[in-house]
Amino acid sequence: MRQLILQPAGSVESRGHYDDTIFHPVALDRISKFVTAAEFDHLKNLYPAGKAHVWGVTSGRNTVKWQKINKNDVAVFAGGMKIFSSGEVKYKVRNKSLALNLWGEDDEGRTWEFIYFLDHIRQRDIPYSALNKHLGYEHNAVIQGFNVIPWEKCTTFLAYLDSGKVATAASSHTLAPTIETSTSAGIPDSPLEDDGECTLQTEVSSEYSGCEDFERLIKDLDPAKPLDATAVVQIRKEQVFLRKFLFGSRGTGICGICGKEFPVDFLVAAHIKRRADCSIEEKLDYKNNVMPICKMGCDDLFEKGYISILNGKIIRCPDKLLTLAMKAYVDILHNGSCLYATPSNKGYFQWHADNRLRR
Repeated sequence: MRQLILQPAGSVESRGHYDDTIFHPVALDRISKFVTAAEFDHLKNLYPAGKAHVWGVTSGRNTVKWQKINKNDVAVFAGGMKIFSSGEVKYKVRNKSLALNLWGEDDEGRTWEFIYFLDHIRQRDIPYSALNKHLGYEHNAVIQGFNVIPWEKCTTFLAYLDSGKVATAASSHTLAPTIETSTSAGIPDSPLEDDGECTLQTEVSSEYSGCEDFERLIKDLDPAKPLDATAVVQIRKEQVFLRKFLFGSRGTGICGICGKEFPVDFLVAAHIKRRADCSIEEKLDYKNNVMPICKMGCDDLFEKGYISILNGKIIRCPDKLLTLAMKAYVDILHNGSCLYATPSNKGYFQWHADNRLRR
């Protein structure tokens, strides 16, 4: 019997992983260097197109839960108070070397070595309230950690997923569009100032390359002093760091407002709370206070207070003068879900709604 895997993916880090190895499946040739010949043969049978959707969790309390995962279990990815995609488990393996290659390490030096491979990735748009109803949770319950729900507790929800009532989402405010995947073969069960843009194409200098150096960079910038040449360079270095954090080496990214994918040259690393109004601590909280926004309209609308985010939803300023073309664009965004809205950055979005959404 199938089980349900609840997989939170609402943080910036998680979304990066999702973009890297789920939305953009991984070439088996890349994986081959880190698995045994037998494992590679399994993967080639599973993914004849030569690419696999891969996810992983860290050790600790996740280990026992990961061990419960079986082939054909259904994993749902969640963020922004909804489930935004789902997939079926086809294989799992513990592999630290592969995890390091795919995702690196977290701030505690851990990697996501408890890996599972998926197929049949589908875009979803299911509010937490629907999940909670089927699982018998409180209406306002939030997915807070990786978990495996036994079959007897998730049967009705899985039937709901299979029913066609929640077919691939039509909204453009989801993290990733529907992904066409291969048919799987069977295997044994196991398993930068302001919110403006920075178009620098240079790498982060060795002086400010890591998180600790980023902290020193931010503290070196005295907001009471006028911007001189040195300060301008530091701000540019800050932007390069933030872009590297958001996009890594990827060529594309997802806009935090419209949810569409763009080349990274068309995305800015934007502060949710205007950078000029941030304290040192808030500038350092880049994991919660920075998100990618596209240059195709969303960045200006957000910066100039035409739209904001409240309780995870995109809202528009009712008193702004809009041309017909602008109104058509804003109407598409209005009331859509922002997947970058999490409990951790709710205060920053509240500040924006209170101070930048000009009525």
